[in-house]
Amino acid sequence: MALTLLTAGCGAPMLSTLPDRPLAGSTFLRAREAGPVIGAQAPALTVQGTAGGSETLADLHGKGVIVTFFASWCPHCQHELTAFDAIMRKICSCRGLVVLPVNAVDEPAQTLEAFREKLGLTFPVYLDPGSTMTGRWGIQDVPTMFFVNRQGTIVAKREGEVQTDDLNQLINTILKYGP
Repeated sequence: MALTLLTAGCGAPMLSTLPDRPLAGSTFLRAREAGPVIGAQAPALTVQGTAGGSETLADLHGKGVIVTFFASWCPHCQHELTAFDAIMRKICSCRGLVVLPVNAVDEPAQTLEAFREKLGLTFPVYLDPGSTMTGRWGIQDVPTMFFVNRQGTIVAKREGEVQTDDLNQLINTILKYGP
């Protein structure tokens, strides 16, 4: 695993190789794994709610899941989460779709709750203490989304902002398999 620095630059690559010691002013340092592959089973994912409790990807088996890694300061992330919220209001969870937004930069719970309220999101956002999942999933940029079908297979990955038409097509893809 390589040591990497996540730098502010929403939509721009966030991967830089670092020396063995943290750099002055670094915002995020972590070990990074290669990340999941399209067509493979999604790796384990456990995140914490901003008010406590946890959520796992395994608990959502049988549903279509959009796992999206974001940062509250990222305008593309804000736009996408707002778009996800509008889509969720339209199709609702009755179709078996779940959005699982994971904070990729280890921001405090209070910051994330204020962010969620400011955007008017109707779904929760999740913490990734120590950015363990962010590293395991190989995140190098925000926003990064993984589209997981009902069987737990990753069917698509998108880095950067996704257009609404593409998003609707990807959602239909993850929902069309299974009951």
